[in-house]
Order: sequence, then structure tokens, then C-alpha cells
Amino acid sequence: MKLASLYSGGKDSNYSIFEMKKRGHDVVCLISIIPMISDSLLFHFPNIRFTGILAQSIELPMRNFQSNSSELSDEVLVLEKALVSIKDEFGVQGIVHGGISSNFQKRNIETVCKKLRLSVFSPLWKLDPSSYLHKLIDQKFEIVIVGVSHCWIMIT
Repeated sequence: MKLASLYSGGKDSNYSIFEMKKRGHDVVCLISIIPMISDSLLFHFPNIRFTGILAQSIELPMRNFQSNSSELSDEVLVLEKALVSIKDEFGVQGIVHGGISSNFQKRNIETVCKKLRLSVFSPLWKLDPSSYLHKLIDQKFEIVIVGVSHCWIMIT
């Protein structure tokens, strides 16, 4: 199946592409959605400015789209327009993404794809972090940590 990848340039995006190719799918292009506001709800953005260089290195065409709002409805609309554009240009039948645990992201991506009649592949979904790390090491992925997300827990 011809697929496009939602691509942040991180290990999860890259490993998802690797996994789908192993399964016999043809990943034909990359989609990066660049939030212009740092509190994006839907899109992963640390170091997204490097996706063009990474796309060249893995020899896949890249299409960038901008999101100028952190409102969910606006971000979903940007995703929908990006997928319509890619579907028309490349004839893709589905997308792959590197989501592992965000039900929020997965649900929103799947909703847009269902509307557009695109299949969704989530090869990393709910992988155990330890076994995922071992998969990356076993496949000789080289990983550079460039950012760490954090959360605050309040105990009362």
C-alpha cells in the first residue's frame, strides 16, 4: 500500500517508516506540520526544522505545512488539508505515524483519516518502552536525545 508518513524527524517517526517498509508497504512521502506556536496540542515539534535534511538523507519527498494556532479545531483542519494535498499529489492510500501512547493524537489522526478514506498505521502503538528500546538497538538505530518532555505531578 502507498503510504505517507507524519514525520517529526524523531526516532518514532523513523522507526515507524522502517517498520512499515519491513511489512511490505511503500512509504512515498513525508508530511511535517510545523506549529508556529509552541503549545501545539496535536503536533510534535522539537527540532522539526531539521526534517528537510532528514528527508534528503532517507531519499523521500517532503511536504511541510504550517499550523498557526493551538486550537484543536484549527490543527485538525491543517492536518486534513495536508492529507488531502498529499493524497492528491502522491496517490497515497494511508498514513503511518509514530504515536506510542497518546490516545488524543491517535483519535484525532484516525478521525481525519476516516473522513478522507485513508488507512492509518500505528506500528508503535502501546509498545512496551523497554522492548521498543531494545528493538531500536537491535536494528542498529543511532539515537541522539535532543529534548525530553516533562510533566508535573501534584500530590495532595
